[in-house]
This record gives sequence, structure tokens and C-alpha cells, in this order.
Amino acid sequence: MGSLRALLAMGVVIAHCGAFGPAGGTTAVEAFFVISGFYMSLIFATKYRGQRAPFLWSRLTRLYPTYLAALSIALAYYAIAYSFGIRTFFSDALGVADRPHLTMIIALNLSVLFSEILWFIQPFDITGLALTPIWTLSLEFTFYFLCPMLLRWRSLSLLGLCAFLIVTRIIAYRCGLDAPPWHARFFPFELPYFVAGVLAHRAYSAGIGTTATPLITVTFAMVIFYKILTAAVPLPQAYQQADYWHSQVLMSAVAISLPALFEASKDSLLDRNIGELSYPIYAIHYVFVELFAFRTIPSSLAASIVLSLTLVHAIALYWFVQRPVDRSRQGHFAVD
Repeated sequence: MGSLRALLAMGVVIAHCGAFGPAGGTTAVEAFFVISGFYMSLIFATKYRGQRAPFLWSRLTRLYPTYLAALSIALAYYAIAYSFGIRTFFSDALGVADRPHLTMIIALNLSVLFSEILWFIQPFDITGLALTPIWTLSLEFTFYFLCPMLLRWRSLSLLGLCAFLIVTRIIAYRCGLDAPPWHARFFPFELPYFVAGVLAHRAYSAGIGTTATPLITVTFAMVIFYKILTAAVPLPQAYQQADYWHSQVLMSAVAISLPALFEASKDSLLDRNIGELSYPIYAIHYVFVELFAFRTIPSSLAASIVLSLTLVHAIALYWFVQRPVDRSRQGHFAVD
């Protein structure tokens, strides 16, 4: 599962550079939500045994220090770029913001919580975030907050919740909410993916699907060749969301394969270490997208530069921030 997480994270990086690669962007983020649901169900049940407060504090202390370190690095690079006259979306957003909006932008960059609301505010949008994709952390924290409650629901109730939210999403699309930010940043429309991960963990706990190893190959193939497959086999559009049904097929494959994928990789230290890099990759990469992508160099070269710099900084973030923080948490919380 760690390898899948790292592949999805790199897919996001490549997609943000405008280059051709594996599943990325919104599709990869929603796949992360499915995987998160599986892990949170597993962790809460086995390491916290129903204790909500330690679970929530542990999740916060795991994610937040790495984000603050990535934010500090990004601000330093933006300042250096600005001193050389290099403009970025972030510097432009700061330049036009009045004092109330500037205060809000600073608060949301520091707290992360509810940062997705910037996308719903006009004329300011998500570019008010120094690390634009980090709005997904706000949704993740909301998932974590709801997780203890959701885990008390029966599986049939969770399936009903998923069905209700998916139908609501389709109706919303038909009513005109078929464009950003509704298709990715609106929390109720993303919750079914997290719940699908919870259901996948319940299947694993019941021994269902743990031996379906061919599904692992299918899922990795779908992630790696996602853009080729969706171009060669176009699926029906959900109103104007051309990739909506494509994404649903991939999310279903990820959810169904998770029991077998976890069973196959749970004892692999290498896979775990690879997976640990997925969050630092996601957290830091956008500063390099801002500085190098969509300028005068080809998108493929820009993607190579951004990916290389991202990996170097992600390794440093893991080694000097995330790893020590995880060690220090051992005395206070169960470590995941």
C-alpha cells in the first residue's frame, strides 16, 4: 500500500506540472481518501481501541509539523524568487489582498482547517494558499473527526450513506454544480470515498478479498495507465464532469483491492518506508510547481525538475521532521 500511495503522490506532482503520467490531480486525491478510510479504521480499532481524543491528537501531531516545515521552506523560496522578480500565484494573491482578506489568508495557511473555503470566495481563490493542494488536509482532518462516529455505524448504514451522498452529488451536478470547486472541494461529495475505505477494512477484518492478489496488478495498472485507458475507452460523462465516471471506476478498483494489497504488504519494511514519503511529497511539491512549471521550459522537463526537487526535499522532511516527530509521539500516543 505504501508503493501505491507514493505512486499516487507522484501522479499529483506530474499532473500539476501539466505533463502526461499516471493518475493524478483530483483522481489521485480521491484515491488517497479511500486509502485513508482503510488506515483510519484499522488504526482506531487496533491502536486506540475506541479512544477518540488520543486518536485525534495523534493524527494532528503526525501531519501538522511536516506541513509547517514545508510551509516554511515554501515561504523562503517564494521570498527568494520574489527578490529576483519572479512572480507566483501566491505572491500575486498577497499583492491584491486587502487587510481582512490578507488576515484570512494568513490564518488559513497557518491552520489549514477550512482552507478549502478560499475556493468558494470571490474574487479570491485557492491561490491564497502558499502550498495550494494542502486544502485536502482540511478534508482529512474532518474525516478524522467523524471517523470515531462512523465506525460505530453498521456496514449497511455506511453503504446507505454512500449511496445517498453519491445520488445527491449527481443531482447537484444536474442542477449546475458540475464544476470546481464542487466536484472536489465540497466535503459531503468526498466523504463516500473515505467511507469506502472503512468498508474495505471491514472486509479485510472479515477475511474477504485478502487472497485476491490479481486485483493488486489490476489496480496498479489502472493507476499507471489511467490517462491512456480513459482516452482509449471513454466512459459516459456525468453532465460536464468528463472524468467523473472514470474516477469512480478507479476508486472502486482501489477500494476492492485494498484487503489483498494490505495483506500482501503489511510486513514489508521497504513498502512502508516508500509510503512514508507520500505525505512529504504531497506537502512540499507545489512550491516547485509554482517556480518551474508553466514557464518557458517544456512540461516534461519541468516535471522532471519538479519531481527531482520534490523527492530531495521530501526525504529531508521525512528524515528531519516526520521521523523524529513520530518517535516523540511514542510516549504520548499509539504510533501508526
